[in-house]
Amino acid sequence: AARIGVREASLGESTNSVGCAIYTQIATDGIFPTSAVVSWSVSPSPEGVSPSTVNVAVSTHYPLLIGIPGFGQQVPIAQNYTMVQEDPSGGSQSTTSTDPCS
Repeated sequence: AARIGVREASLGESTNSVGCAIYTQIATDGIFPTSAVVSWSVSPSPEGVSPSTVNVAVSTHYPLLIGIPGFGQQVPIAQNYTMVQEDPSGGSQSTTSTDPCS
């Protein structure tokens, strides 16, 4: 989901488009949670030195059928990806949503 989101964000897509792409990836299988904390940021570089980068982080909790000592009934999972920004019009965003596609 983070990889899909970083690709969308690197292309300068809107907040809703990035959130929708991430949500769709998480919800596709039907066994994953339908909500996640998503954030991304653009790190501008000094002019002419190197391209700007965009970073997307996705974190959620994976529900367990049987609890694991130390974790309980869910395990936290998170992933973070960075990619060169192809469209410099992007920005910095953060959202928590159960369905950004609606």
